Amino acid sequence: MFKVNLVPEIKGPKPPVNPARSDLRNCVTFPNPKTLRHQFDCHALGNFTGNDPAWTLESDREPNGDWWNNVRQHKCNWGHGDGGSSS
Repeated sequence: MFKVNLVPEIKGPKPPVNPARSDLRNCVTFPNPKTLRHQFDCHALGNFTGNDPAWTLESDREPNGDWWNNVRQHKCNWGHGDGGSSS
C-alpha cells in the first residue's frame, strides 16, 4: 500500500480543484489513478467544515465514484460498513 499525507495550506478561497489534482498526479503515481482522483476530490470538495487538517490518500482504497454519498459519515475514508461504497 502507498499512502500520501497532504496538509493543504490554503488561505482565502480554495484554488480550482483540477489544477491542484493535476499537480498531485505529477508528483504521485498510484496503481489505480481513479482512487487517487476520488479521494482527492472528496477531501478538496467534500470538506464542508474546513476541519480536515490532513488529507490521507491510500493506494489500496477502492475507487468510489459516488464518494459524495454519506461523505459526512465516511469522511473520505470509505469502505465496508462505514457509510461509503466502493465502486
